[in-house]
Amino acid sequence: LRAQARGQTPPIWAQKRVFGIDGVRNDQIHRVAYDGCYPNVQEFVDCATTDEPPSENDLYNTRIMFMEKAKMHFEQVTLNCRETCKEIAAATSRYIHHVRVNYEAYLKELPSDKEVFVIRTKSLWQDWVKVNNLLGSPNDVAI
Repeated sequence: LRAQARGQTPPIWAQKRVFGIDGVRNDQIHRVAYDGCYPNVQEFVDCATTDEPPSENDLYNTRIMFMEKAKMHFEQVTLNCRETCKEIAAATSRYIHHVRVNYEAYLKELPSDKEVFVIRTKSLWQDWVKVNNLLGSPNDVAI
């Protein structure tokens, strides 16, 4: 909003939220896709990279619930898992866009005198300990 007030185009990462762009209903629809369509990364990759024609197994039927205007709503929905995962992988999904916007998009908007620490998923714990130590902790964090 600040960029728009200055007459500038906001950065790409600020133009959409990760979830909820079309309200709480669609937010819930997309969230259940992860559990029902591809409960692990390998199933998501298999779905996104297959060239096989869609089958009825690509459909996921579930019930969502969401609060809107102080009222709880319940709805049966059918998701096309193949279509959804291909859109996410191609970065054309209107619900999940952070796949195409990595941390470099955020760096462009930061003042140059700021430090950025990156914690990678593949080495989460080691990176967490290292960043914690860089920030001044004399000991590793006990969990």
